[in-house]
Amino acid sequence: MMAHPILFNHPNPKDIAIIGGGNCGTLKEVLKHYTVKQVVQIESDERVTRVSEKYFPELCEKNNDSRATFLFVDASEHMRKVESESLDVIILDITEPLGQAKYLFREPFYRDCLNALREGGMIISQSGSPLMTMVALKDLSAEMRKADYKEIQTIHFPAATYPSGWWTATMARKGQKFGDFREQMARHKPFHTRYYNADIHKACSAMPQFMQDAF
Repeated sequence: MMAHPILFNHPNPKDIAIIGGGNCGTLKEVLKHYTVKQVVQIESDERVTRVSEKYFPELCEKNNDSRATFLFVDASEHMRKVESESLDVIILDITEPLGQAKYLFREPFYRDCLNALREGGMIISQSGSPLMTMVALKDLSAEMRKADYKEIQTIHFPAATYPSGWWTATMARKGQKFGDFREQMARHKPFHTRYYNADIHKACSAMPQFMQDAF
């Protein structure tokens, strides 16, 4: 759910950056999309990826794809240097605003990402459990709003490995509102998914009342 909703929301996603996601599961899903020409994965700790390659090879089966590049560097510093308007989608596959990762949940970093996105480009970030970390979820949306994204949208989905088993991700778009997603492409996608489909895409943005009230 960190890959397919945002990639089917974008009309033609070609150049992608993944920040975090060292286990390479998100990278694997991104590379299923035929429109994608280049993916840069930026992970601060190379050991995460090497351990995943050794013990979770099913997640890493696309690591040798010619479209994939790995950078093991500090993401915040890297994004300050990225060429303006060079990316279509940025995926922040990071879970908690703790330690050095705290900066990756703040307005200055979101502005660096905004600068790297082309017009109409999109960003998505994990944003925690709506049951246990609503304050953090609201803070993340507020920081994106301060960074001048045109529209912000939160999606939700089951995640059995995370606290409460219910997780969210927050998407934002540069310069434009979210239009219709590529529904027919999602319905007839030329690859297999175990959870995502076009109906899930529609449903995941429908907020329960307590989330609407909180926002």
